[in-house]
Amino acid sequence: MKKILLFLIGVLTCSFVFSQDGKLYLKNSKFKSGRENTYVYEPPKELLVPEKVIVQIAYVPSKNMKFIMDKVGDKYEFNMKLPDSTAFFMASVLDKKMKLVDNNNNKAYTVFLKSKSSKNKQEIELSRLGLVSKSAQLLKMDIPAEKMISDYEAFFNLNPKLKSNETYTRYLFLLHNSDPKKAEPLLLECVEKLIKKGDESSFEDAISIYSRLKMKEKYKETKELAIVKYPKGMHAKEKFGDAFSEKWEKEGFGVEALIKFVEDYKKNYTNEANKDLDERMLNSAYVQILNHYARVSDTTKLEAYSKLHTNKAELSNFYNNVARNLVGKELSSESKNLDYATYLSRKSIDIINERIKNLKYGELESDFDNYKTNNLATYAQIKFKLGKNNEAVDLMNQIAEKRDLYPAEKEKYAVYLEKSQGSEVAKNYLEKELIAGLGSKVMMKQLEEIYKKLNIPENEFVKIKREAVKLVSEKSKIDFTKKYGDFKGIDFALTNLEGKKVQLSELKGKVVVLDFWATWCGPCRVSFPYMQKMVEKYKGKPVEFLFINTGENSIPTETVQIASKFITEKKYDFNVLFDFEKEVSKKYQIKGIPTKIIIGKEGNIVSDSFSDGNMDLLIDEQIK
Repeated sequence: MKKILLFLIGVLTCSFVFSQDGKLYLKNSKFKSGRENTYVYEPPKELLVPEKVIVQIAYVPSKNMKFIMDKVGDKYEFNMKLPDSTAFFMASVLDKKMKLVDNNNNKAYTVFLKSKSSKNKQEIELSRLGLVSKSAQLLKMDIPAEKMISDYEAFFNLNPKLKSNETYTRYLFLLHNSDPKKAEPLLLECVEKLIKKGDESSFEDAISIYSRLKMKEKYKETKELAIVKYPKGMHAKEKFGDAFSEKWEKEGFGVEALIKFVEDYKKNYTNEANKDLDERMLNSAYVQILNHYARVSDTTKLEAYSKLHTNKAELSNFYNNVARNLVGKELSSESKNLDYATYLSRKSIDIINERIKNLKYGELESDFDNYKTNNLATYAQIKFKLGKNNEAVDLMNQIAEKRDLYPAEKEKYAVYLEKSQGSEVAKNYLEKELIAGLGSKVMMKQLEEIYKKLNIPENEFVKIKREAVKLVSEKSKIDFTKKYGDFKGIDFALTNLEGKKVQLSELKGKVVVLDFWATWCGPCRVSFPYMQKMVEKYKGKPVEFLFINTGENSIPTETVQIASKFITEKKYDFNVLFDFEKEVSKKYQIKGIPTKIIIGKEGNIVSDSFSDGNMDLLIDEQIK
């Protein structure tokens, strides 16, 4: 008992003891339920904090909010209302570009709101551990898995009765990643208890355990049991959706069947307990319906079904994607029906602007910057294709006010600038970007053409190019070493669709393009026709394309079947490798897909951030 009390005293005071000089606390000593409370942030004395900062909040159950803090003297304050049941929250301080300012020495600030009994203190600490593991990325915490595992083990050694908590399953999954032999018997013991417990959440964890342990029959059996016991539960809904999708892909029936699917789903499967899942399922169906009406340019039906889609940010993204497909991915791409593309693009911007006007509590306008800026980028390209170059430049400048332009956007912006403001202005911009270390072959080529137009001696261009290439090479080595520990490609061995082992180190002497993807990834699918062209273009040359399937969220045998079916149906000539345990994805720190990485003939990483339009130029440079 004494050990437990000492342990709890330590963890419940951690936000103050370990925070150096920094503190985050309730302004008034008493927490007021059902209303906003004021909180105070005192930065560490040695920390230089910007004038405007944001506090990122995470609390149980899996909720997060952001608030702009007001500077009051040398402190910062913000108001926040939390549910009455909230026992604590965790927070980190960010700047306006969402970069970390202070996360309490990698622990985040923890604020406890109510005094609890000793028993509840144990449950609260377990909730805190669970929140740390779920929200580490959100709170900008870099916590090694080993540290998280040891914290869990220390807690469960003192509180073995709480191993029935859902957080225990999360601990076992972490343990399984690092020590499968130790974790497997514990997972098998845990899964039996979960099934006996019998609630829907326990079934979810049990199914996840069988999937992780690759126990296919148990996985299917437990899934079916969950469907029988919970006919309106998650797996029943997914089974209904999967059966429809499979039939749709085989038979290719029309929009009427999609509308019928929505009606049947609403009638037979919706319930309050799975409201979020219901919204996702229905929104997914609405997107397919909207896709149909977008293809036939039925704007009346588009307007009607847009009103039913509840996730307005995703809806905005849908309109943007359709508009972008019409205008073409690259400036050289053929454009179709620009008037219709203009309507769709304008619609995407109007929807996201309306969403920003109706922010939910704890949301900031900056939460939607990616949606808005991507929409503006598409609209700028449409304006360019229509010959409205000044408007295209203005739109890109609006993006630059929100965030740095991506490399592909800078390439387009340079073209817009030249058309709008002339060669001299474009030349200055290109030189500035290239000398700053932007490795763009497209921009280098444009600069060379401008030098010729302006009759600038060739040796001046050669001088700029030599300096830029040198800077890019040095910068890349520093960046890749910082990110991966070395600028050389990290070796791996994976099995491909034919069952053959492919090892990266054995491909030395060839340029290797890694493409991380999954069948469910929309942007991956969109990029594949272009990737097929690249495969065909470099066939017979010292170039190897490796399409690394990751994150299918199914057991290995099913993953192979899903990927094989997709590749065969689409008739892609891809060398598909399987990263079942996501080990290679972790090595290359893949945060999202698609992600493409080019490795040169000497085994060095050439680029992990480039546009498709730049890909062949980068490859050509390596195979010279």
